[in-house]
Amino acid sequence: SSSNELISESEFDSSSPSRSFDFPIHSLQTNRYISKSHVGNEFSEVKYLGTGSNSMVFTAKRNDEMVVLKMLKQNLHHRNIAELEMKLEMQILTKTNHPNIIGIKGAGEIPRKFIVVDYLEGGTLDKLLQQNQPLANPQHQQSKH
Repeated sequence: SSSNELISESEFDSSSPSRSFDFPIHSLQTNRYISKSHVGNEFSEVKYLGTGSNSMVFTAKRNDEMVVLKMLKQNLHHRNIAELEMKLEMQILTKTNHPNIIGIKGAGEIPRKFIVVDYLEGGTLDKLLQQNQPLANPQHQQSKH
């Protein structure tokens, strides 16, 4: 298999793991239901937050609640893979319930595929990491003396 080959859809199919590090996400239990029929015009006060490799991220309000929209970019050369990755992210987030992991609120396809997740105050992770300097390693400091 050449490193330049595109990964096939079957390799991302969570119902049939094809690589040793794949995990059958479908086997995890969940009692959470999310609506997959949201549409873009349900949201107000939409503001651009940032861009990832496949998606654009926005903050928005829906029913007086701040949320984050993660929407696939319009012109992707590898749209099928990006859509499969978003589907996998949705599957994982519907099966997690932890205070340190964002929750998923829903998804939609108009104007493009998107997911709706919790809004967390405090800015982007990148900004947060830049504000917090790493603690100095005491052993490293001792070796300088």
